[in-house]
Amino acid sequence: MTFRPSVILAPQTVTAEIGLEPVINFLNNAAGIAFHDMNYGVDEWVGQTALSLPPEVLHRSRVIFGGLPGLIPIICRVRFDSIPEYLDWLASLDPVQLRDESIEHFRTEAANMAKEAGLRLEIPPADQLLADVNASLNLMEELYKAKKIQDTHVEFPELVIEGHMLLNDPSVLQHQLVDLLRYLWDHVLAADWEHHLPILQESVDAFRQVDLRGMTGFEAIRAVTGRDMRGIMVDELDNIDHLIFVPGAHLGPYLAHYVDGRKMWIVFPARVPEGVKPRSPEITRSELFVRVSALADDTRLRILELLTKHDELCAQDIITMLDLSQSAASRHLRQLSATGYLTERRLDGNKCYRLNPERIEGTLSALSNFLLKR
Repeated sequence: MTFRPSVILAPQTVTAEIGLEPVINFLNNAAGIAFHDMNYGVDEWVGQTALSLPPEVLHRSRVIFGGLPGLIPIICRVRFDSIPEYLDWLASLDPVQLRDESIEHFRTEAANMAKEAGLRLEIPPADQLLADVNASLNLMEELYKAKKIQDTHVEFPELVIEGHMLLNDPSVLQHQLVDLLRYLWDHVLAADWEHHLPILQESVDAFRQVDLRGMTGFEAIRAVTGRDMRGIMVDELDNIDHLIFVPGAHLGPYLAHYVDGRKMWIVFPARVPEGVKPRSPEITRSELFVRVSALADDTRLRILELLTKHDELCAQDIITMLDLSQSAASRHLRQLSATGYLTERRLDGNKCYRLNPERIEGTLSALSNFLLKR
């Protein structure tokens, strides 16, 4: 097995733009609802909405968004200003072509992941993946082992098995996909989109005044999202030359990204550039709520306190020193990193963390400005 360096340079510069991207926003919110229990610190609306759905709708959402690797990247790559028009387009596609493209996308991404991990892995042909669900499960298991990913919902085998059954009946797959998305739009997400549209548009307008020309991918991400991703998205940005930033309403502290070839969409919590006073106080309240919520937990405070005494610790060090389970540590570290209180990097396949004093000072300053109007 070959070993790659811990940091891989992104392209020297990227083309970056900001947009509402209704389709990306819609699908990202739908996926967030489907797996509302996987990310701690997200908007309470997400969990409340998920629990209000009929159980069969929530289960179908989990199958569509978690059991069909390759499908979502295929259906999110188009641009429509109207979600009903998008759903009509989706219903007009040839179901076999949709199925086949999703399988090929899965194979391509699997090959890329294996290459990035330095893994010699034979990717089964499409007909084998379609005929044998174990071929898909085994491939996914090998990839996630190689990437040392333990906290993702995609490995749920029962979802992959149900998704595999749909792949073998593409007309039913398309029908269930379109019906599910129509239901979510009509009953939940249309009203939510209209409610948050002014805030999302304000974020887009504000960042369109920022000059992102000549930036690397990491520089553009930091300028728009406020996050330093140099130690995290090293592989994902390696072959990207076009970034599209999309403000979202329900991500909490997290970012989401979708890739199509050399293009990447990054969904970030709606905000305005540093130093710009937002027109809507809801943007400020929302960001402050996310930052303060991350601190409202004794374990997370203990992790931050521990890192005041050490320049850098890897996840296993923190697990041992604080006597945490791996799942608990992963959950807390992910939220602290997403909120920006910790910087994260991969070192020899391990995730290692440093305290980010600048973010802590920024939170205290923002809270003071908001409450004391200084």
